[in-house]
Amino acid sequence: MKRLQLPKNKFARLAINIAFIPTWWLFATRVINRHIFQKIVEYFDPQGFVQGSVSFNYWYSLAIPVGLSIATVPIVLFSIYIWFPKKNKITRSKD
Repeated sequence: MKRLQLPKNKFARLAINIAFIPTWWLFATRVINRHIFQKIVEYFDPQGFVQGSVSFNYWYSLAIPVGLSIATVPIVLFSIYIWFPKKNKITRSKD
């Protein structure tokens, strides 16, 4: 399987990285966290986010780190993928 062909120009990679970060952040916070993650939390807590309840404090304390990791981990992985490409090394034995 071929890898994604990225430009070798550093400014082009920087532009791709800069464009990806706000795009993913908005997608993750608006779509994934609101429509997917919140539905999962509401499924396991049928009363929903009722402030002042014990279940609210538990789910809210769980939702913050999971939501932030959903938003930030792909940004870090994509940046590593862009800036540190895998180099195929062919080694030969010298007999």
